[in-house]
Amino acid sequence: MFKTLTPIFALIIAAGLGFTYVQPTLVDIKRLQTEEKEYQNTIEKASKLKESIDKKKAEINAFDAISVSRLLTMIPDAVDPVLVVMNLDNLASEYRLSLSNITIKELEESGGGAAATPEELVDPEGGESSVSEKAPVIEKEIGFTLTGTYEDFTEFLGSLEKSLEFFEVVNLEFSKEEGDLFDFDITLHTYTFNPEK
Repeated sequence: MFKTLTPIFALIIAAGLGFTYVQPTLVDIKRLQTEEKEYQNTIEKASKLKESIDKKKAEINAFDAISVSRLLTMIPDAVDPVLVVMNLDNLASEYRLSLSNITIKELEESGGGAAATPEELVDPEGGESSVSEKAPVIEKEIGFTLTGTYEDFTEFLGSLEKSLEFFEVVNLEFSKEEGDLFDFDITLHTYTFNPEK
């Protein structure tokens, strides 16, 4: 009798183990397989992002130090308006021009290409990335009047044009003074990188 009951007890124990241990273990295995797929997708996205960052670093490192130095001179991290005005005054005095009526104001942030966040650099689905338009530079306006001859003024503008500092002449008006002298009212824009972008 015991021999016939042993297989029945073994089946009951096996069924009990199936419901109490095997079934939950299978559910855990399926859950872990799903998590593994998610982690694999995340690893692939991170790998693409790393490739993109490495490519950008290689592009940045390809610039020689002189070019980077010139770029930072052209569009620096910060501009001291007083120093800019002093430089302009020194340049004006080289061409026998007198500088007066100085105004300085910071304008609204300039638009343009924007620094992207790491999430925006790579779109894993292959679509276009949605980089928002942020202002990468801060624009300052410097206004002043130069008094001198037309010839000296054109030489001043030629020297200003060749300067490594980036100045954009946005307005120029002139009026006749006594003799050969003119008043040249100039408005310049200068730019700095926006540290918050």
